Amino acid sequence: MKNLIILTAAALLLMTPAIASANLLTNGDFEGSAGASWVNWGHANFTRDFDATDNKHGGAESYKVSWTTSVPEWNSAIALQEYIPISGGQTAYADLWVDVTSALNNAEAYLEVIFYNGVGTETGKQAGTKFGSFTGGWTQDSFSYVAPSGTTNAKYQLVVLPLPGGSASGTVYFDDAYFDTQAIPEPTSLFLLGSGLIGLLGFAKKKK
Repeated sequence: MKNLIILTAAALLLMTPAIASANLLTNGDFEGSAGASWVNWGHANFTRDFDATDNKHGGAESYKVSWTTSVPEWNSAIALQEYIPISGGQTAYADLWVDVTSALNNAEAYLEVIFYNGVGTETGKQAGTKFGSFTGGWTQDSFSYVAPSGTTNAKYQLVVLPLPGGSASGTVYFDDAYFDTQAIPEPTSLFLLGSGLIGLLGFAKKKK
């Protein structure tokens, strides 16, 4: 019994890093040269910092977008994009941390995933929460979506979109972006499992 518990605990310890690091995005935490692993598309009125150190959720860096523009163009958006292989019928799990430190005036920031088939035709899309107001700190946004039939890849993108009708301004940070076909394991679940194993080990010692 004791040996079985020890072996199970060891297996859990070996599995935990692999589970925690499951992420199909190349550099979802924006550490180091984050700009090299993402497709950067957008309007020149935006100021982008791929290695922002003044505000981050995890690690040492985040992705920062700030702007002030007098051009009220709805199509003056920017997007940070990465394409990931995924098959129709698979469930996609998307997650992101957002911090709006200067309220987005006449604009919104959000996570969006667009699915495509082998010839580049869109098969479906899903967007997360559309942030505009001051968040008061880092806020998590997540959703899951079943890839439509015929899907071969997905575009995970962080969007900042000025709205029609006036000048846009604001500052928003993105960090710890996640996309995979398995959900992010909850720290609470791992803690409870580990606690249960420790309890069983203690019981085995006491019984002995």
